[in-house]
Amino acid sequence: MTWIIIIIGAIGVIFLLNKKLVSWQNLYDTGLGHYRAGRYLEAIPYLLKANKKNPKNSEIISCYGDCCLKQSLKLDSYGNGDVGLPFKKLAVSSFIASLKKDPNNYHSKHMIEMINEIVKKARINGTEKGLELINETENMVNNLPIDLRSRFKF
Repeated sequence: MTWIIIIIGAIGVIFLLNKKLVSWQNLYDTGLGHYRAGRYLEAIPYLLKANKKNPKNSEIISCYGDCCLKQSLKLDSYGNGDVGLPFKKLAVSSFIASLKKDPNNYHSKHMIEMINEIVKKARINGTEKGLELINETENMVNNLPIDLRSRFKF
């Protein structure tokens, strides 16, 4: 009988530890650690999982967008401006998703500045893929409330 109680207790402890290890906070903290260390690709899956567990937290998706943007800049340093475009698209869509969740969050000004800068550089590069990014971004921004739309400069 004692063995059964010990086994049930051990299973309970394992269950609680496992639940804590995969909590959104732990996933976010792990992703944030990778982000701060400059390991943006490693951070992305943790931030996506954290966002899935806590989709109302605008900070998670904002950090994810920043990882995507920084990864795109890393890729751009190896080639022309189109190499990092897929990550720039992810960054823009996450920044806009974060702004929709909380238009006045701590990072909103930074996210809007980054989107404006991405569009500005895409216009300067003038590539077909860059113009596609601009159109997609304009469409996303046009679906935002008017008070948010007015903060964009394109």
